[in-house]
Amino acid sequence: DGILCPTDTPKGFGLGAYVRHVISAPFSYHFVFFKVMNRAAYDRLPASVKKIFDEVNAVWPAYYGQLRTWGEADGLEYMKKLEGYSYFDPRAENPAEYAKWVAATAGLIDKWIGNDAKKKAVWNKFLELDKYYNTTPLYSTWKDSWPTQPVPPTGKK
Repeated sequence: DGILCPTDTPKGFGLGAYVRHVISAPFSYHFVFFKVMNRAAYDRLPASVKKIFDEVNAVWPAYYGQLRTWGEADGLEYMKKLEGYSYFDPRAENPAEYAKWVAATAGLIDKWIGNDAKKKAVWNKFLELDKYYNTTPLYSTWKDSWPTQPVPPTGKK
């Protein structure tokens, strides 16, 4: 039995009582939370409320990125303390095995893209960003630890 989830899920949802083995599968598994609002509904809001939305949206991406990073690290730290815990990162520990995993999933991406130029552009952008964040320090040198939970931005300077 298994679950495909972010590393904060076993702690946050109580799955740590059941999950003992973690396999890092760092290829194309990302989840995104986003906020959406109907444009006409936004346009009907009073200027004072729009200002609040705009101020929050100006700082939200950076804060949420830090929060997700902290959550992932916090979840791993939690898992490491569980009896019987194991962690396997095939990319780092067995690159040949990792290459097999990536090759086995390549057809899924090709099938999803098909002949759709927009999907191909999205995939190419993902590959570009994935390479950037896996080769650029501060991001590429992250070692699964974040000292404290990020503080929500106030918007005040």
